[in-house]
Amino acid sequence: MARPITDQDRRRVRELHAQDKSRNEIAREINRSPSTVSKIAAAFDPPLSFDRAPQVEAATRVRTADLAARRAALALALQADAERLRGQLWSPTIYGEFAGKEGHWQHVNLEQPRFVDQRQIIASVQTAVGTSLRLAPAEGGENAEQVRSMLGALGEALTQAANDDQAHDDDGGAAGGGEPRCSTSTGCPCPVSNSAASGRRPPVSTCGTGPFGPGRRSPRYWRS
Repeated sequence: MARPITDQDRRRVRELHAQDKSRNEIAREINRSPSTVSKIAAAFDPPLSFDRAPQVEAATRVRTADLAARRAALALALQADAERLRGQLWSPTIYGEFAGKEGHWQHVNLEQPRFVDQRQIIASVQTAVGTSLRLAPAEGGENAEQVRSMLGALGEALTQAANDDQAHDDDGGAAGGGEPRCSTSTGCPCPVSNSAASGRRPPVSTCGTGPFGPGRRSPRYWRS
């Protein structure tokens, strides 16, 4: 025979409901079945409801607003990253590589990054700006696709300039005829590419006596 509902049960159901407990939680607390709790709740005037939809909706709105604020903050941080990367594009830098049989680190000071490194900077800026705009689209300004197109065009221009520079080197070097000598940074007296001193290509010693001799290249790095 089912245990009758007592005033104590009613009082506890009201108290626990006021504490935002669910129907099943109340049932466990008072050691009654969920259906009995529902019957007790329905007998009140007005009836006690276990519909949590309004609370869930409010919590969802709060979470959505919080995520939007965090996305906006991340978008601003990515924009700042893009600006810092962009600042490296024409800044003095140090280019170096491990060279020689012993793998000694050699470096040279350049007025600006090499073309290949400038293109990598452009690609990084493009990624940072594009991601920033996807997180927080600009209102009334250029959209992410326009920015990506603009940065892509700049990257292609840098690539073309690098190709033109390479073609110039392959056609005979400096304007005066004859091969120029190594830059003083290599400490090598042999003829090398005329772009070694300018930093447009890594200095390469043709005789193999300099720190950047043929066959002695290894992964290269640059930093500003």
